[in-house]
Amino acid sequence: MFNFILNLFSKKRKVAQISANVATSLNTCFFKIKRRNGGELFLLFKDDKFILGYIFGTCNVASHAFNLNKPKHQISVVTQVHEHLFNENCQEITSNTSSLNLDKNDLFKQGQEIALTEYYDYINIAMKMKGNVEPSFKPFKKLNGYLAQNYSSLIDDNVEEF
Repeated sequence: MFNFILNLFSKKRKVAQISANVATSLNTCFFKIKRRNGGELFLLFKDDKFILGYIFGTCNVASHAFNLNKPKHQISVVTQVHEHLFNENCQEITSNTSSLNLDKNDLFKQGQEIALTEYYDYINIAMKMKGNVEPSFKPFKKLNGYLAQNYSSLIDDNVEEF
């Protein structure tokens, strides 16, 4: 999952590459969650606000981790992921996401936190499997450090919520 971490390009190409791969990874993630839970989504994943928060959290970390810190780049990643996942409903969903984020909706926030936790766990597992970090693998180390520094309070508290 999250193969986009290894694909580093120029800013515009990076945004497009991250967006395409985040969308694919999220799609895969939802199928894995369903399979793990006997064909059913967890109750929270049946709520649109939670799912939008989960997607937003994943996009947010990916954007920051690759120095796409300008709001226009972050918005572009979120918008493109919505385009990949939701096609013609993209604008409405992006607008709803912005509103939920501004309103600090509880389910939206919880979705963000779970996404951040999963992302962090994935990076740790990948780093342990790889052992010594080779130059081509440095994005994992960079992303792990970024998450630990900026999201440590979320990472520690949310693993047990399901």
